[in-house]
Amino acid sequence: MYHITKNIETARLWFESGWNERNDNIIKELMTENCISHLAVGPVRGPREFLNMRANFLKAFPDLRLFLQDIVGEGNNVVVRWRSEGTHTGEAFGLKPTNKHLSFVGLTWIRFENGKIVEGWDGWNFTGIFKEMGAS
Repeated sequence: MYHITKNIETARLWFESGWNERNDNIIKELMTENCISHLAVGPVRGPREFLNMRANFLKAFPDLRLFLQDIVGEGNNVVVRWRSEGTHTGEAFGLKPTNKHLSFVGLTWIRFENGKIVEGWDGWNFTGIFKEMGAS
């Protein structure tokens, strides 16, 4: 088992570099090829699918920023409580831009093996955000 402090540092890197700095290589480095992300839109498998999903989200919110509020870990699990902000200025997911500045909060539970992300669960108000973006 990896040391929990290392897993917490890796989770922080996932958000700060992988999301806020848009670093594709860190996503590929931190995820296993068989990693599964359990998202509201359904499962996303491996770095390639994850990068495609992230690209669509960043297309909708090019200025998206995630702010880490709490990180706790035990064993091979790390949970991150975060807040996100962005302006819906891009067309993605079949939705036209609304130019609304949106803020939402969420939790991400990450399971590690040998210092790599093997599984993750996201919990946030996906339906509410997509309604704000004009989905019916």
